[in-house]
Amino acid sequence: MSWSDHVDQLLYGGEEQRRRLEFADATVVVTTHRVLVFAEDDGGIASPRTESEMGAAYRTVDRPNVRGVTVKTGGSTSHLIRSLGPGLLGGGLVAVGTFLDASSLIPAFGGSEGADGTGGGVADVTGGVFETVATVLAAVELATVGLGALALVVAVGYLALYLRSRSRRIVLSVSGGEDIQLPITDADIEAGIVSELEAAIRPGPDEEDRDPITAPSVEELRERNAGGRGVDGPADLEPGASEDGFGPGGDPDESG
Repeated sequence: MSWSDHVDQLLYGGEEQRRRLEFADATVVVTTHRVLVFAEDDGGIASPRTESEMGAAYRTVDRPNVRGVTVKTGGSTSHLIRSLGPGLLGGGLVAVGTFLDASSLIPAFGGSEGADGTGGGVADVTGGVFETVATVLAAVELATVGLGALALVVAVGYLALYLRSRSRRIVLSVSGGEDIQLPITDADIEAGIVSELEAAIRPGPDEEDRDPITAPSVEELRERNAGGRGVDGPADLEPGASEDGFGPGGDPDESG
């Protein structure tokens, strides 16, 4: 069962449906009083603040609170924010591993063999230690570049998700509330559905020029109840009576 097919059950007394517009994943119904939006998919109306939060399946807003209807292109900003950390970290690690030469950190060591031959052994031991340290630093350098490249891959993945989530949406700007966003296709835009929706929400000439229905005033009601002169002229006279209130003979003082 879809509530968009039973809009009559949601209308207030005296409220009537004026326009119904079908979107890719939503239905918008404009009544004489409100704008009713129904989501046709499981994602709901696009307004959740987090990825796991589902949008509402139905939203309504009074027509005077809709300030405008626009088309915007955007995506999930959470993916874009998540890509910043790995991107900065990866770029820094790759820069350090590429431009920092580990061998330059090892001082050059040259020793001379003493007369008793002991100097050559010390030099060999010291040189071996330095070579080991240089090998470890080179491995750290390669690991730094590798970790940096991995972090950049993660950042690129988040950027791809952001680009994939980008889509064109029609936005109803709501005064005093959260805006309503609906997915829209290029075919809908070319068909003029945006201007059609905005025209349906705005007050039309038929509503502005309609004569207001006013109740009669207290004086008018008293005159009607007393049988005197109404607002449209003298009251109906009984047969044989004149407008001055006397009978066919006229004023009794004048007849004598």
